[in-house]
Amino acid sequence: MSKKPLNQELFDEPFAFEFFQAVRLLERIYSDRKTVGRDALPNEEVVRFRSRIGLFLDIFTHRSVSMFYRAWAKYRFPIAYERGDREFTSYIFDLAGLGTNGLRGRMAIDDESLLPYVGLIGQKPHSVNALENMISDYFGVTAKVDQYFGQWLDLSDEDTTKLGKSNSELGRSSIIGTRVWDQQSKIRVRIGPLKFKQYQAFLPNGSAYRQLHSMIKFLIGFEFDFDLQLILAAKQVPSSVLTTKAVRRPMLGWTTWLKTKPFVADDDQLVLQTGDSLTEN
Repeated sequence: MSKKPLNQELFDEPFAFEFFQAVRLLERIYSDRKTVGRDALPNEEVVRFRSRIGLFLDIFTHRSVSMFYRAWAKYRFPIAYERGDREFTSYIFDLAGLGTNGLRGRMAIDDESLLPYVGLIGQKPHSVNALENMISDYFGVTAKVDQYFGQWLDLSDEDTTKLGKSNSELGRSSIIGTRVWDQQSKIRVRIGPLKFKQYQAFLPNGSAYRQLHSMIKFLIGFEFDFDLQLILAAKQVPSSVLTTKAVRRPMLGWTTWLKTKPFVADDDQLVLQTGDSLTEN
């Protein structure tokens, strides 16, 4: 692999680049000049296309090749995006359910980072495979979703049984206790096996936690709850160091292990109860 700057490599070895790639790079390098085929003066354009037939024919050669390049770039979304055109981006936001400015900028994850997954986001209802694939691709980890994990739901005071007052009809409205089990309102998202740095990033004080929370909530909606199970690879489990001078200070329940010998299995003890307590920015 060459260690030269890309622009220097283009000038030294132009034959190593495809035509469209070379013109695109020149437009990026000389961004202060007019783009190809925009009816500018010759000395204002990024590049002039010439053949050896003659200077007169250069006029037609330049124009025809310029139009050829423009035709190639016209319907390629990444090229338009590089030039600052956001019209097509707005169409993709529509498909993702973020079509207005009021719907954007409310999550910890950058809205535009969700656009590559619009094919998955646009499917209704959202599938477990879609959630797993989005997490795995965006964060570069293995993700597995356990469905129908279930949870206890607290009953409101008016729904509980009060003898002689309310909800006390045996076999119809009476309930023993103040909560009920709901099998379908919660999932568990398993992340890992992870390296230790990845594991730290997904902790509540880590750099990836809020982004992951936003991505999951955006896809599953607020009618479902979830928790996170972080799986640390066996070889990555560190020994605890009880000192304030350590670079990595142990956090009880998160990064502390009573380790006397190497682990033979991945550690999956940590389950983070997320619920809806995390406020989005």
